[in-house]
Amino acid sequence: MIAVPYHLGRRDVEVGQGPARILQTLAHRCQIVERASSSNNELDAVVDVNTQLARVVARHENPAVILAGNCNSCVGTLAGLAGTEVGIVWFDAHGDFNTPETTISGALEGMSLAIATGGCHDELRRRIGLDPPVAEQNCVLVATRSLDPKEAIRLQRSAITVIGLSGLDAALDGLAKQVSALYLHLDLDVLDPVLSPGVNFQAPGGIAPEELFEAVRRIPAKIPIAAATIANFNPDRDQDDRTLRIACRLVEILQ
Repeated sequence: MIAVPYHLGRRDVEVGQGPARILQTLAHRCQIVERASSSNNELDAVVDVNTQLARVVARHENPAVILAGNCNSCVGTLAGLAGTEVGIVWFDAHGDFNTPETTISGALEGMSLAIATGGCHDELRRRIGLDPPVAEQNCVLVATRSLDPKEAIRLQRSAITVIGLSGLDAALDGLAKQVSALYLHLDLDVLDPVLSPGVNFQAPGGIAPEELFEAVRRIPAKIPIAAATIANFNPDRDQDDRTLRIACRLVEILQ
């Protein structure tokens, strides 16, 4: 297991606290990714964290389970899988397909999938080592329900497959013809915040934990998982450890 206890390059703040809280509960052995520099520039810090993560993933012998702060850790993980014909299955309340031109919030984490697929911040992506980007047609976005208006237009014009849970098996069958392995991204805000409140950027609605567990169990039978990330757990927003218990169960399923 690999832990990335950072939120936009800052250690142990907001969702950067999540990995340590999960590890404390599970008492699992884990490799902790640490920054190599102390730059205060946000983009430089994000590059630093992701570059170190890429190196750890590249050395990892078994499929990696990554406990991450926010979703931009995907760039480092995918860079570490270089040489693998990898596709992406991305569970998220949000599309994370914004660019600086389409975003309303300005949040870098809301551009994570766009960065990974070459839609924006190309210099950042190349500095981390993800070059070329992942092809849009090799990406499946699952159970998304909250899109910025211009982001929705970008998705409609893209080659990314956007589905609900009921379309997962068919989408995986199609993806299996194009890739040899998967990067599985699990942003915990895909869940109904009534059932799982411990996330940033809550969106009304969402799927139930058992639905997510069942979906994750089915995926390896279709395509091998090269790496899986559990992201966006903010202990400060959790209530009665509801999201913590869900995250721990996902770790157990993935290992």
